[in-house]
Amino acid sequence: MVTESSSLFDALSGAELSEDDIYRWTLWRRWDLSKPDGILIGVNPSTADQIVPDPTVTRTCVRFQRLGLGGLIVLNLFAIRSPDRTIIYRHPDPVGSENDRKICDTLGAAMAKCAPGTKPFVLCGWGVEGRHRGRDEVVLGVLRSRGIVPHCLGLNKDGTPTHPLYKGYGVSPIQF
Repeated sequence: MVTESSSLFDALSGAELSEDDIYRWTLWRRWDLSKPDGILIGVNPSTADQIVPDPTVTRTCVRFQRLGLGGLIVLNLFAIRSPDRTIIYRHPDPVGSENDRKICDTLGAAMAKCAPGTKPFVLCGWGVEGRHRGRDEVVLGVLRSRGIVPHCLGLNKDGTPTHPLYKGYGVSPIQF
């Protein structure tokens, strides 16, 4: 596992990767430790790591700063790393053995950091690929079981949440 810190909430930048770098469990960027982090749940991680961002990470950091959040935590329905999201259909284990546990652990840690009576802000953006293997419903069930209301920046024609990279900063999050 490659990581910049031993705890998700004590470093400004970090990522948790599998030993073989095939999977990325979490990635985070922080700019204001006095404010809560926002969580982005995408379809699968591209090439971003604890040092080098990708366009989605960069753009979502700006969006979350504008929303008044103090950081970004990125989770994915599928943890397999590739800039080609269709890998989820070809790889024998696109989810990864640790992904569901990391999602639950990260949500729990984010909830513990929230002010009393509040929940973490979660932005979903996985498109139609999220329906593969029912992953969207699995993760939405985890969110709802914790009382977290998911958001998105709009819906595709098929009802799936749009990817944040393709939405302007003027688009406000809506409940999903």
